[in-house]
Amino acid sequence: MTYVETTHRSLGGNIGKSIFGAVIGLILFIAAFPVLWLNEGTADLSKLTEKAIIASQENPQEGFVAYSGTLSTKEQLKDDVINEVEALQLLREAETYAWKETKKSKTQKNVGGSSDTVTTYSYSKVWTEKPKDASRFKEKGYTNIISPYKSTSFRAKNILVDNKIEVLRTLQLPQGESLMDFQIKDKNFSRSGNYAFRGKGSIGNPEIGDVRISYEVVPNNAKGTLFAELKNNKITPYREGENKLYRFFYTDKEGAKEILSSERSTKMWLFRALGLGMMVIGVVMFLGVIEAIGNIIPFIGSIFRGISILIGIVIALVLGGSTILIAKIFYNPLLLILTIVLVATGIFFYNKKKEKGSSQETIPNQSMTNAPPSPPQQTNQPSQNVTGSSSTHVSEKGSSPLSRISQPSNQNQE
Repeated sequence: MTYVETTHRSLGGNIGKSIFGAVIGLILFIAAFPVLWLNEGTADLSKLTEKAIIASQENPQEGFVAYSGTLSTKEQLKDDVINEVEALQLLREAETYAWKETKKSKTQKNVGGSSDTVTTYSYSKVWTEKPKDASRFKEKGYTNIISPYKSTSFRAKNILVDNKIEVLRTLQLPQGESLMDFQIKDKNFSRSGNYAFRGKGSIGNPEIGDVRISYEVVPNNAKGTLFAELKNNKITPYREGENKLYRFFYTDKEGAKEILSSERSTKMWLFRALGLGMMVIGVVMFLGVIEAIGNIIPFIGSIFRGISILIGIVIALVLGGSTILIAKIFYNPLLLILTIVLVATGIFFYNKKKEKGSSQETIPNQSMTNAPPSPPQQTNQPSQNVTGSSSTHVSEKGSSPLSRISQPSNQNQE
């Protein structure tokens, strides 16, 4: 049950495709920055819970509260297949046994830059919530039956806390648990384990078009902690700036804090991986033109692709890591202040050191300027006897001791 399709693309076609890919890659690369930046600014609701006042029916409080109590309803949730269920919320997952098309492609590079792509389509039977239209499969002859039963959820309209305080429908309830105790009311279905089953086959050996339905519930009389704004016996969402918390947990205040912290950490790491992946893919796609040209000799093209991936990883680690670090500092007031103080301190000491170095260079220059004149150099050449006081003065300063002794005798002779 496979279908094989081969397509050929010329060198020009590959270059054209790579140019289009380069544009998409550039967009991906640029978009990665806001993804990484905004992700670091995700509100930490676990810290918000620290401000909540512990309250209960025995300890009534008002304001932002972590209210320990019981959620209950008197409503019966109705479904087409099973009997009514008394629960806060009922979730139905409906699956149909259908054909699934899987596509795998492998590209062979040819000398000269062209390429041949072999695409293999395989077909298998699976349980799925959304069967595909088999008429669009590459290989004809397959048929899927679209079931009228869809996955959906039902929720009680009137939910009370401790049977007296009504909550809004926007209250976020915890994840449901499997419904084990239910009765089938639709005669077309039969119970098989935890499933309601309808079809020509069986749950263990189904046929195309068979349907199985499973259920989850948030049970009635659920005990836990509700984070909300409590005022005048009304429970509404608590808002602080852009942050909102209106949620029920199956645990106490500290347990809820740990759940919120874990959810935030998981979400942030997923988006960090997404942002860094966008950068790597963007760089590889942007450099795809070089690879397409290098594929004239397939071996060279493969080397270029490996280099592109390496460059993408390095750029993602450097730029992506820097973006995460700067954003983390920006969104954390304490880290931001600490960073500003450290930078300012570093600049101050750098300028101080620079000024000290400049002063040390100036001191030797000044000492050389204020130094006493060096003694006159003595020469062995006798001075000439020149008439005139000014000439005699100059001659005496520049003459040797022997010439100074001979000068008086000359003057006497005159």
